[in-house]
Amino acid sequence: MMRAPIALLAAVPLALALAACGGGGGDSPAQPANPIQPVPPTTQAVNIQFALKAGNTAVNCTETIPALGTGAISAKLSDARLYIYDARLISSAGAEVPIELAQNDWQYLNLALLDFEDGTSNCEGGTPATNNAITGTIPAGTYTGLVFNVGVPVSAINTDGKTVSMNHSDSTTAPKPLDVQGMGWSWQGGRKFIQLELNPTGGITHANGTTSKTWFVHLGSNDCKGNPATGETTACTYENRFPVRLANFNSQNQQVVLDIASLLQNNDLNTNKAGAAGCMSAPTDPECAILFSRFDLNLTESTPGAGNAGKPKGDGSNQQIFRIEAK
Repeated sequence: MMRAPIALLAAVPLALALAACGGGGGDSPAQPANPIQPVPPTTQAVNIQFALKAGNTAVNCTETIPALGTGAISAKLSDARLYIYDARLISSAGAEVPIELAQNDWQYLNLALLDFEDGTSNCEGGTPATNNAITGTIPAGTYTGLVFNVGVPVSAINTDGKTVSMNHSDSTTAPKPLDVQGMGWSWQGGRKFIQLELNPTGGITHANGTTSKTWFVHLGSNDCKGNPATGETTACTYENRFPVRLANFNSQNQQVVLDIASLLQNNDLNTNKAGAAGCMSAPTDPECAILFSRFDLNLTESTPGAGNAGKPKGDGSNQQIFRIEAK
């Protein structure tokens, strides 16, 4: 039998050893069998900006606001604050996903206070601090719209899972931002949901011939019974909370505008037909009837016996005071 040359036999183990190491000439590092993949975040931050405008004009406490209402009357802002609650983003699948609000001086549980006045110039009765955003977190995803309610809810669930009173509570002991004295209403410890006050040029003439300085938009629950100070449950005939639904909203490059020109477009700021100057949510006030139509909110029953006084007319898509624009 013919034997293999000794040199050939010696080369075989060497070739096998080189093959096991990936070859003698390669310089590529060995790849791990299961590379570690980054874990996607489960939540994402939310920051929704709000602006106060009259049409395309920014509104503040120093500049005169032009052309408001049916008479195109100029006016100066005296106050502009409002509460919103239950803010949700609409997912690409159409689901309304609640925003978990950061808890701070402006946000408590599911409630936030927006404050556009700074206590200076024409707004001297207000406070220096302002807030034009709601912040929090939401499950990671793609969102295409925004929904929220204007008002203060009757109650909310706290971090201990307990139900706590919200609208009808003592503002002197309530947590921020429910402790703002200027947003309190004397009726059963309730609160003003919207407080917008303007001083129109030329003042206001009332039906009885008297005059006054300030035109009010004070929205809040009305005809309430039960004293929360003594532990009674409070119920109101006119709840006066309304939803806002804004489609095609992207918080990264858009903001929500509260447009007071749109709100006031059908009212004459120099004239008050009845009741308080402007509207303080009285169901018999003709100025309130005009404003409530802009909220898409029933001031009184739509038909006798309907039981929908103080209730929203729809899902918030037809309100006429909030809109979306680029930041």
